[in-house]
Amino acid sequence: MQLSMLEQMSTQNLYDLREQHRKNLSMLAQQAGQWGAGSVPAETQAQISQTQAMIEQINLVLGQRGHNHQNDPARGASLQAVLEHYRQQAPVQNTGTVNLNNSSVYGVVAGVNTGTITVDQHSGQAASSLQQAADMIQHLLPMARSQRSPFRHALSDAEVAVSDALNAQRNGDDQQRLIQQARADLQEFAQYPEIHQLLSLLR
Repeated sequence: MQLSMLEQMSTQNLYDLREQHRKNLSMLAQQAGQWGAGSVPAETQAQISQTQAMIEQINLVLGQRGHNHQNDPARGASLQAVLEHYRQQAPVQNTGTVNLNNSSVYGVVAGVNTGTITVDQHSGQAASSLQQAADMIQHLLPMARSQRSPFRHALSDAEVAVSDALNAQRNGDDQQRLIQQARADLQEFAQYPEIHQLLSLLR
């Protein structure tokens, strides 16, 4: 996203967009933690770098408006420092199916959990990524429409597919076809950092 586009956004929208990018970095940091800082795949490192650069741009615009309250790692910070910072920022959250006393709870389980809790990690990650993609689209779409961004129509189509995929997920139906449809809608605009991030969430 170009700096000029950020400068035209409202301060609240900038805060919302920054929060979404911070959530994306938290998720990427969790993924990177599976490998360790010395062996993070190049694609994940690139996503982390792009997301960090976007946060720096947002902070720059907010700083110009007198909003200097931010605690993101400075440019040039080591990958280890960035990963550690955003892993600490990640909320405690289990998403997926949690079995308690032979019954199932669907959705987010937050806070202190005692006893034996079984979480399907694969479906949990899928749910989290899909919900993050939906949230990101909701933040990007109004701005893309107001700025007449070239990907605004594709983003609108993807919003419908992702929403349908979330509904399918809640109903226990297969959502992969809908996720692939959303990816197909956006693939043409993968060179834009925000679309690239969306595609990384739609798996």
